[in-house]
Amino acid sequence: MEPVLIFSFGELIVIVGIIFVLVKQRESSDNSRIISFGAVILTGIGLLFALAMAMFYFEQPDAAINSPGKEIFDKCATILPPIITLILGYYFGKKES
Repeated sequence: MEPVLIFSFGELIVIVGIIFVLVKQRESSDNSRIISFGAVILTGIGLLFALAMAMFYFEQPDAAINSPGKEIFDKCATILPPIITLILGYYFGKKES
């Protein structure tokens, strides 16, 4: 079995675990739901980045320098950090009155 598929299966297990935790947390307050939602978004972005890293790492060694895995990794490294800081700034930059 391909290592990327094994890694993807591990990520799927993590996603199912997150869904299970969110379902168990239905009766919590709005503030904890907002924080949980932010955590899920950040975890999803992190898993997407980890999958891109795995695709790049487990790619065939004789692949060209501009391989699809490298392109995906480079784009993720450029796009994901601003999205993460935007989410963190939104959820943790709120002032409550």
